[in-house]
Amino acid sequence: MPKSKIKATYRDGYYLREGIFIPEGPLVSVVRSKINGHCEIHAHNFEELVIIASGEGLHIIGGKTTAVGKGDILVITEGVEHEYLDAIDLELLNIEYDRRELLACAGDLKGSAGFHTLFSFEKTATPNPDFKLNDDDLLRTVNWINEIEYELENSLDGFQTICRADFLKLVTFLSRAYSKSNGRKVNYLNWRMGKILAYLENNFQQEITAESMAEKANLSLRQFFRTFNNVTGVPPLQYLLNIRIEKAKQMLLGTNLSINEISFRCGMNDSNYFARIFKQKNGQSPSQFRKSNNNHL
Repeated sequence: MPKSKIKATYRDGYYLREGIFIPEGPLVSVVRSKINGHCEIHAHNFEELVIIASGEGLHIIGGKTTAVGKGDILVITEGVEHEYLDAIDLELLNIEYDRRELLACAGDLKGSAGFHTLFSFEKTATPNPDFKLNDDDLLRTVNWINEIEYELENSLDGFQTICRADFLKLVTFLSRAYSKSNGRKVNYLNWRMGKILAYLENNFQQEITAESMAEKANLSLRQFFRTFNNVTGVPPLQYLLNIRIEKAKQMLLGTNLSINEISFRCGMNDSNYFARIFKQKNGQSPSQFRKSNNNHL
């Protein structure tokens, strides 16, 4: 059977598609492909959301082989090698995006365990597929992708904004669908980590310890640390601290609360410690950050 490769390159802030450069601004790029036989092992310098529209085959990632077919959703993280084997009319809808950009504009989606499980991990704790859509949900997903593709191809006024909005709608829909699916049972370790990240996002102002996180995840402290570091790239308390600093920045710019009050509302009862950590991470004290950024508003 003939080989079929997914052609996906990224250079100088642009996606290259058959000789046409598409600017990075829309957040996403869409590539359709149909594979028969073998798609050789490859990796990307972006994240890839793969919706399997039809066909069947084998997907190999992390040295593990899984049968895939219509309705399966795969999320391939940056730099992870994977390939397809024994494909029969395997039709893929590949949405390529930057995880850091997605996280930057995710807003209250960060409070969703389904979102974290699918989209925020640096590495997956278990192999794909993550879950399978039923026919109605698959049709809805394909329609969103068609809208994104239309905007990218026509580049009408505001197309970047529409692409971003449609992609965020799609991400929200899939995050909700995952939370209700059997995927969370198949990839239960992923799901537990997703629930912890959502918990931290929703409860950052509370007193939280690594031990309490491990208990919520139903893991030993050692296994929890190892898994958490694997999927986020940082230790649990560092991750929590990062959330608190980001929330503090939002309060500094969006409210007139005092530095002490903001420190308290972010779960940091020692305002001197808060100010010191804030300056380490941002190069400015909280008051300097507020003043310099408000001057630009």
